[in-house]
Amino acid sequence: MPGPTASAMISNEDLMRAVGRYLDRHRLKNVCVLQVEGGVVVQGTATVYTSEAYQDALETYTISWEELQALIAEFRRLDGMRR
Repeated sequence: MPGPTASAMISNEDLMRAVGRYLDRHRLKNVCVLQVEGGVVVQGTATVYTSEAYQDALETYTISWEELQALIAEFRRLDGMRR
């Protein structure tokens, strides 16, 4: 019998904290988050500067379970430093 999947090993709270950290780093707003077999797909708008002006551009990223686990480990480490 196969072991638990990566998605089953991440709580929803940790998942949303990791996704939130990712969204903040990419400065995305007006976001949509979709959990898929390989991880999480996030889509949102980011303000970009073109030669003419600032504009909102639609950006889509796929975050793998491995990347999410690394983000979770990072915020747990940072939380430990704050205590």
